[in-house]
Amino acid sequence: GSQAGSFGKGAVAWCTLMWDLLNDDLDWALLECTRHYRHPHLEVVLAHIGASVFPVVFSPSHLGLPCTWYRKYMLVLFSPRFRWKSNAAAISKTSLMSSFGRKPVGSGSDFLEKTPKSEVRAEIEMMAEKMHMSPRDGSGHR
Repeated sequence: GSQAGSFGKGAVAWCTLMWDLLNDDLDWALLECTRHYRHPHLEVVLAHIGASVFPVVFSPSHLGLPCTWYRKYMLVLFSPRFRWKSNAAAISKTSLMSSFGRKPVGSGSDFLEKTPKSEVRAEIEMMAEKMHMSPRDGSGHR
């Protein structure tokens, strides 16, 4: 969890992931987490099998999606098992964006307009209830 790092509420899931990474026959893995995830924990666990961790923080907007929620993506290369050639030292945000980056072709409104009004209404009501607010939209309707 974000409050306690790798050893908070998500500790069981994190330990399961580490077990899988250590025991599966992988060349590489791409992991995703919050932008402030402390990836040195991951590096410590995987170091003894020769894995390298390359963290990059970027937003889905860099991939062409209308969202600015930044996340940390960590490319893990399992060097002893690595079966295809790559220059790991060249992995960076710039190199990843040159391969995968896209310009946004829409906006958040595109998604919202295509979402059924009943689903939008249900989401507004749920959020309002969690915040102990009246479930009214911008026009004052319930």
